[in-house]
Amino acid sequence: KNSELLFNETSDGQVLVQNQKIIACNEASLFLLKYTKKEDLINKSIEDISPALQPDGQNSKKKAKSLINECIQKNSSKFDWVHLKSTGEHSWVAVVLTKIIMKQEIIVHCAWRDITDKKILEANIKRRSDELEEKNKQLHTTNEHIKEMQLQLINAEKMASLGSLVAGVSHEINTPI
Repeated sequence: KNSELLFNETSDGQVLVQNQKIIACNEASLFLLKYTKKEDLINKSIEDISPALQPDGQNSKKKAKSLINECIQKNSSKFDWVHLKSTGEHSWVAVVLTKIIMKQEIIVHCAWRDITDKKILEANIKRRSDELEEKNKQLHTTNEHIKEMQLQLINAEKMASLGSLVAGVSHEINTPI
């Protein structure tokens, strides 16, 4: 009874998966995926609620099957995943899979926590870091260009001074006493 209460009342989305199909879900999972009734989510496979490809380019169906099999082998697994809400929006979730045995059958318990805002922030930080890195490269190039121009200016000033000195010496030599 306590485990049922925990499953149903937590703010994390939770589903039970058996043979690649969702067999139970809590209200938080409905809220996360923008479904209104449990019947809308029950019997769906993970790939039914995922885009065709995950952000790493892997096929969602194959990757989900691989991760569930890994969980069954190792008893648990943690990873980030993109789900597809009923509205068509993508939603990042942190996933924890745990293998459990119920009535002598293997069930995978999935706990999801929405991390969409975190992923958006990470993407913004990466984009800004890339922009800053590019600006630093431009500043370095500009700085090198300025140093080169300074050397040319110094050499030009030396030549001008030398020209003035030669003219002065020439004048002194050509002017009788």
